[in-house]
Amino acid sequence: MKKYGLPNILTMLNPYRPPLLEPIEDPDELKPSLSLNFDEDMHELYKKAEASFWVFDELANELAKDPTHWETIRGTPMERFLKTVLAFFSVSDFYVNSVIQTQIKTRIMSMHWHRWEDFKVMIENTHNETYGKLVEEGIKDPEERKQMLEAVKYSPTILRKIDWMKKWIGANNQLVHLDESKQIAIRELYNSYVQNALSSMKALNISESRLSEFIPENIQALGHELNEEKKSLALIVLINIFTEGIFFSSSFACIFWFKEQGMFPGLSLANEWISRDEGLHCAFGIMVFRYKLKYQLPQKLVHQIIKEAVDIETDFICEALPNDMV
Repeated sequence: MKKYGLPNILTMLNPYRPPLLEPIEDPDELKPSLSLNFDEDMHELYKKAEASFWVFDELANELAKDPTHWETIRGTPMERFLKTVLAFFSVSDFYVNSVIQTQIKTRIMSMHWHRWEDFKVMIENTHNETYGKLVEEGIKDPEERKQMLEAVKYSPTILRKIDWMKKWIGANNQLVHLDESKQIAIRELYNSYVQNALSSMKALNISESRLSEFIPENIQALGHELNEEKKSLALIVLINIFTEGIFFSSSFACIFWFKEQGMFPGLSLANEWISRDEGLHCAFGIMVFRYKLKYQLPQKLVHQIIKEAVDIETDFICEALPNDMV
């Protein structure tokens, strides 16, 4: 079990400090109709995404041509590279939906933004289906296919991308999303538990420095999570932009290389449509980040986040792309 240090030197949690919420997170802002509080910017980008809607079956004719190209690259560095890229793509959309979109959807109070996120989840599921089919087509061995589709368990660089998302948006800590009254109640219970432990130790003439020995790890974990602050909406939007803009970009570019060689027409068409979708997702995120949010992030923090994402993506593509491929 993970070891947690006590939250602070005083061993007691500080009073609850409500997070700084965006106006768009105010429940009073949620209107039951899109015509109320109409947002032209969000509406325009939604219509562009809607006009680009597609389903997997539309790729069937081109995908039927791909098996010949798979046989051409069997046993070559190109095969290993393409499998690595598809492994990442086959799981990435799920994590974008479960880690990032879930947080955004539960916090925003804009029908226009809700509509965008609903459509986005739908098209991400189409991406997931498409990459799953591409993996099935290229990897005939069931055991190898299982490993590729569960790539997060086998690829340290893919796992780093997912861990990076979770680190910045705190997706695993559900306590930060509780309302103020519940936060205060749980914090009071925690502090009471620690205070009782301290009183018992004092009666037994045990030094306070040994407190962690008398606090169960699950209680320490609770204190650790209660001590975390709720992430700003600006931070979550930024992580979404960088995930879809940075973590996908080199893989898209490499698949476009296959298109330039006249190879994999089905994969190339899928890549063209999916990269178009992700480009719209990034454009929406940038528009929201720049023009729809009141509380911006410090520039130094933004630079740190960008650098981390670029370093992770660099390691990923260097590991995936063999030196002797081209």
